[in-house]
Amino acid sequence: MRVLVALKRVPDPAQRIHLAHDQRAIDPSGVRWILNPYDEVALEQAVRWKESGVATDVVAVTIGASADVLRTALALGADRAVLVKSAEGQSPLGTASTLRVVVEDEKPDLVLLGTQSSDRNSAQTGAMLAGLLGWPQVTRAVRTEIAGRVLRADHVGDDGVETLEADLPCVVT
Repeated sequence: MRVLVALKRVPDPAQRIHLAHDQRAIDPSGVRWILNPYDEVALEQAVRWKESGVATDVVAVTIGASADVLRTALALGADRAVLVKSAEGQSPLGTASTLRVVVEDEKPDLVLLGTQSSDRNSAQTGAMLAGLLGWPQVTRAVRTEIAGRVLRADHVGDDGVETLEADLPCVVT
């Protein structure tokens, strides 16, 4: 089973961030960038599946100037890395559209994304990607297991935790 993990770089929250002159974005000079912590959880799950024999191939993908994030992913256990050259700061729909092309090329059985990114907190990219692909999705998963071609996951909803099942291929955040 091939697992594709979408990764994003975000500003390290342990540093002081300054706004650019237009007051609409951060000033990138001197910013220390890290792997989005939510994406790191997704990558860790994919690597655990690989180590247990459930997954055979873990592919890390990122968009923009994030080669450092891919090096981190490879160091943490990803088998391959894909860097998509594109303008930074895409909208969630733009990111999902770009990821759709990568998914169609890589043909994974499962796509993992962090629930959200720590810099924008939109939590929309995974759901939009699933919609563009026409795949089932499980969002806000806190526990996952795979049995054959079925993913079972505990999803945190407004009324507590519920267990959901989805046929592969699917998208999980």
